[in-house]
Amino acid sequence: MAKLSTDDMGLPPMSFINDIFPREQIPEFDRKFTRRQGPASVKKDPKGRVFTIGGEAADRVLQVIFADQGLTRSQIAKVAGCSASRVTEVIWALEVAVRKGQITMFPPVPRAARSAEDEVEEPVKENAE
Repeated sequence: MAKLSTDDMGLPPMSFINDIFPREQIPEFDRKFTRRQGPASVKKDPKGRVFTIGGEAADRVLQVIFADQGLTRSQIAKVAGCSASRVTEVIWALEVAVRKGQITMFPPVPRAARSAEDEVEEPVKENAE
């Protein structure tokens, strides 16, 4: 079975992302952070797990996030060619960077696509008096 391209899935290709948000525009921030991941990890390592957000895949994820195309985490993973968990780790790093004041904000990343019902607006009814 042939692998689907992002075009086949209705997603922008990475070349489009490169054009609208070049890698050089990725903001600088500390890409190493510690995060606890639930009670099991606290028992194993009370300080938490150290994540490093570096490398080619992380840079592609950052580009897609900052290109602000309204893509979900799984869609970002498909465009960037990585796992959805890698996308989540990058988002965690961005959240830490915002809390530390290293960056001011980053575009929202929805967890799931909006349903068709969400996109239909009800007409406004005027009060008949």
